[in-house]
Formats: sequence, C-alpha cells, structure tokens
Amino acid sequence: MANEIMGGIYDHLLDQKSRISIPSQLRRTLGETFYLTFSDKKCLEGYTEDAYKKISDELDEIDPDEGLFWRANSVPCKIDAQGRAFIPQDFRDGIGLGTDVTIVGNGSMIQFWNTDEWRSVNAANRTPEKYAETKKRLRELREQKRK
Repeated sequence: MANEIMGGIYDHLLDQKSRISIPSQLRRTLGETFYLTFSDKKCLEGYTEDAYKKISDELDEIDPDEGLFWRANSVPCKIDAQGRAFIPQDFRDGIGLGTDVTIVGNGSMIQFWNTDEWRSVNAANRTPEKYAETKKRLRELREQKRK
C-alpha cells in the first residue's frame, strides 16, 4: 500500500515519552517504519521508505553533499504495536514542537506541526482566492501537458 496518497488533518498529543499516535489511515501507507526529516516549512516531514529513497537518490544526482546532509538530518521512526512513533528531542527542538501536534497527510509524506502553527498556516491558505489560484494553475499545467 506504499503507493497510496495520504491526506487529512489529525490533532494528537505528544505523550511524556515523546511518542505520538499515528492515525491508522496513515499507518497503512507508511508501513512499520517511516523516515523523519526537517522541512523547509516550520514542521517535520515523515516519508515512506520508497519516497525517502527516491528523494535521497535524486539529491545525490543534484549534489552528493545535498544527499549527505539530508540523510544525516533524518532518522528512521518505527511505529510500535500501539501505533505510536517516537519523535527525537533534537527534531522537536528544531521546530519548537510542543505537546499539541497536528499530523497532516501530504501525498507520500506526513507532516508534524505545532497545532497553533498549523491552524495559522492553514487558515491563511484555505481561502476562496487561494483555491481559485490553484485551479487556475492546474488548468495552465494541463494545457502545457497537452501541447
């Protein structure tokens, strides 16, 4: 099921042992292990093994140092029998992740956001104007592909 697209917004709490419950809908696609990385946004990203390997290989093609530093700042996360994953302290500190966490399904990855940060970012991007602009860009992309 690794080729399924993940979506949805899920609010969870990080427990005292820095574990978070991964929703079952996402676990089916992620498998037993996913790869946690930093993001260009104020969140963490968790990739399926296939997606992680593909990005890793692509980064090596661009510049082996890019691949090196991306992998060096990634960690495999195993999902335990209760459906929880451990989020390392340095990753939490890197984005200021608190106990209120929103997990967002985003294609072949999931994102871990501070709930307040996610709500702010989502509200700013969930507007009719943004949706209209996205639809316009999709139409333009489809037209380009037809040519």
